[in-house]
Amino acid sequence: MAPYLHQSMARDAGCSERTVTHIRRNLRLFGSASPPLIRAGRPRSITPSMLDVLSH
Repeated sequence: MAPYLHQSMARDAGCSERTVTHIRRNLRLFGSASPPLIRAGRPRSITPSMLDVLSH
């Protein structure tokens, strides 16, 4: 992508070129302006069906 296009987009949006670059990359990779969340901690070991049985 041409740097002048990022400059123009950043000026129009009122943000930095780096922000434009990151948003465009996220859109290309993930289909969203922000990347998917990285969940902290140990993954759940209880499945949705187990949780359903326990809640009744």
